[in-house]
Amino acid sequence: MICSRALTQLLNFPKSSIVVALFGALVIAINLSKVYVNKWKVTLSAFVIFFFVVTMLLSDWQETTTEYLLYFVVFGLAAFLPPCHFDYRQVFQFILLFGLILIWPYVHIDYVAIAANVGGLNDNVAAVFMDISYKTLVFVVTGFLAVFTERDWRMKVLGLVVAVPYLIISFVYGARGALLSISVFFFLLWIICADTRKILRQRVLLVVIICLFVYLLFPIIISGLYNLLQTFGIEARSVERLFDAVSNDASLSQARGTLARDAINGFLDSPLWGNGIGSFDHFSGVYPHNIILQLLYEGGILLALPLLFCLFKGMYTMVSLKYNRDFRLFLLMLFCSGVIELFLSSHLWMSLFFWLFAGQSLPKKIYIRRRHLCPRAAV
Repeated sequence: MICSRALTQLLNFPKSSIVVALFGALVIAINLSKVYVNKWKVTLSAFVIFFFVVTMLLSDWQETTTEYLLYFVVFGLAAFLPPCHFDYRQVFQFILLFGLILIWPYVHIDYVAIAANVGGLNDNVAAVFMDISYKTLVFVVTGFLAVFTERDWRMKVLGLVVAVPYLIISFVYGARGALLSISVFFFLLWIICADTRKILRQRVLLVVIICLFVYLLFPIIISGLYNLLQTFGIEARSVERLFDAVSNDASLSQARGTLARDAINGFLDSPLWGNGIGSFDHFSGVYPHNIILQLLYEGGILLALPLLFCLFKGMYTMVSLKYNRDFRLFLLMLFCSGVIELFLSSHLWMSLFFWLFAGQSLPKKIYIRRRHLCPRAAV
C-alpha cells in the first residue's frame, strides 16, 4: 500500500492507485493473526463518514463528495483502522526492494520529451513532474533512513543505491515541495537520533537557528546555488523556478495565497460545521493546497479538531524519546513521504500516508502502546 503511488505512476489504466491500494489492504487483512478493534479509531472513522453523509444529503456537489468518500474508504480506512502490529524494519526492507525494482522504469522515462510535448516549464508539465517527485519520495526517504540508521553495511549500500537515482530525478525535474520534504527529513532524522533530552533540545534549537538563517538569506542562497549549477551546466527545474521567483520578486507560493484567503473567509462564514466535504473543490475547481485550511473550510472546528489532534500527536510522538526509535523512524518516513505534501499540495482524503500516520498516533494502550514504548519508559 505504501508503494502504491509510485507503482501507479507507471500504470496507464484509470484509478489504478485505488486497485493497488485495495490489493495491499487485502494482503494486510489476510495476514492479520488477530483482529483488534480500537474504539477511538472506529468512533473517529464513523464521525468522518457522518460528515460525508450530511454533505451528500444537503449539498448539490454529490459527485465531488462521492469521489472523496471513495478515496477515504480505500486510502483512509484501510490505513487508519488496522492495528498496524508489524516489524518496521521489514517494512523498510520491502520499500527498498520495491524501489530497487522500479528504478529502471523511472530512470528511462523521457523527461525531456515530457517537457517538450507539454510546452516548456508551464503549469501542466509542472504537475507531471510534481507527481513523479512526490510519488517516488518514499524511496528517497527510506533509502537514506537505511544509510544512516542500519548497522548492516549491505543495507546501507542498498539504501544508497535506491535513494540516489530518485533524489537526482527529484532535484533535476521534481517539485520544490519534494525537495523541501527531503530537507525536513534530514533535519528531523538528526533530531530523532538524539540519545538524551539535553541533546534533543540542543538539536532542536540549532535547527531553528539554521532555518531562521536560511529564511533571511534565502535569495542569496538560491542565487548562489543557481549560479553554481550553471557553472557545471546542470539544469534543475526546482532551482530555476525558485531563482526566477527571487529575481522577479514574485511570491514563492504562486496562487496559494489566494486559495488560502478564500479558505479562511469560507471558514469564518461557517466556523463550527464548515461548508461540507468537497465544497471548496466544487466552487473553486481545486483544493486549498493546505490540510489545515481544507479541514477548517470543509468540516469546521468539529471535523478539524480531532483530525489535527491525530496529526500533531503523531508529530509529537515522532520526536519524543519515550517511544522506540524504530517506531519513530517509521513515523518520520510517513511524515516526510506524504504528510508534508498536504501542507503544500494534494488533499488528505486520498493520502494513505496521512491516514496511516494518524492511525499510528492513536494506539490502544493494552496491545500497541507497550510495544512501542522504550523499556525505560514502560517501567
